[in-house]
Amino acid sequence: MLLTIGMMVKNEEKHLKECLEALTPIRNELDTELVIIDTGSDDKTFEIAKKFTDKVYFHEWNDNFSEMRNTVISYAKGDWYFSLDGDEIINNPETIINFFKSGKHKKYNAGLVTQKNYTNLEENRFSKILVPRIFKNDEEFHFEGAVHNQPQYKKPIIALDTILDHYGYVTSDPELMERKFQRTSNILKDELEKDPENIYYWFQLSKSYNMHKDQEDGLEAIETAYEVAQKNNIDLRKRIYIYIQLSKMYLVNNRYKMSEKIAKEALSVKDGYVDLYYYMARAQLMQGKKEKALVNFKEYINLINNYDQTNSKIDTAVDDETMGNYNIAYRFIVALAADLEIETDYAINSAFKIDIDSQLQYAIHPFI
Repeated sequence: MLLTIGMMVKNEEKHLKECLEALTPIRNELDTELVIIDTGSDDKTFEIAKKFTDKVYFHEWNDNFSEMRNTVISYAKGDWYFSLDGDEIINNPETIINFFKSGKHKKYNAGLVTQKNYTNLEENRFSKILVPRIFKNDEEFHFEGAVHNQPQYKKPIIALDTILDHYGYVTSDPELMERKFQRTSNILKDELEKDPENIYYWFQLSKSYNMHKDQEDGLEAIETAYEVAQKNNIDLRKRIYIYIQLSKMYLVNNRYKMSEKIAKEALSVKDGYVDLYYYMARAQLMQGKKEKALVNFKEYINLINNYDQTNSKIDTAVDDETMGNYNIAYRFIVALAADLEIETDYAINSAFKIDIDSQLQYAIHPFI
């Protein structure tokens, strides 16, 4: 068998049917199997899954994501393994079909796909990150880490054009967000008791607090990550995500000078990150540094327009959270240009690129 599509699910009835239907072209064109492990659903997840495959199994949840994912792998018979979640929908399945049918898979041991994480559907807010999801199912392939688990695999790896639309963090669903926060934050706290200098777990705890609107706790967690990294001489050039989260948390806690400082520090270490320019521009705007804010909003837009060539796209550890904020950036560009009475042509062109009515109304006001 060529490919196992493996999934670990719990209470995924909202998106599971669409998720599994989107796999139909892959399953029709390639020699595949679909293996699903349910870890304790009390909705219609199990029934939906059974309509698509007879390889649905139950394993009780044990607060360890990697152990559950490795259990799914233990059922896999495919030479390759595609890891998918029940709230993800493959946007362009032909990219995976072509990867195998072209024979390109024979040159690689793993494949990266783009995960498009929606946070607000009404405002088209999303982030993007390259994630490894397709693996040669050899003796070395497995997952590690109790939460935010990391796949272990051999190189070389190829970046595919595959896009996974992910709906697991849509903030307009408060019940879902609360459930995920309690689950994830509790596991992270347990892991940090065992390993208090794990900066990745401090970073993830900060993100969890931020999504839960516990902003002071989120800042404290990422400050701890940064301080531990400094104390232990950890090279943050390979962990730019620490800088990005720290700049963001200073921003949301109204500490604009520190947000700007950290963004500048990060960009001096490694340039080309979408979020850093956006957070720096917002921080400068709040400090009244209008000219600098305009310059950095424009650079943010430039990086968005040339995303495939940026460090943001290449860095698989960075989830570019501000990818969907271009409408807001255009709005500020228009307002700043009008206020400063400079770059009027650029501002007007920017206004025409806004695709959300509420932001457009703000943008065109200075020219009416």
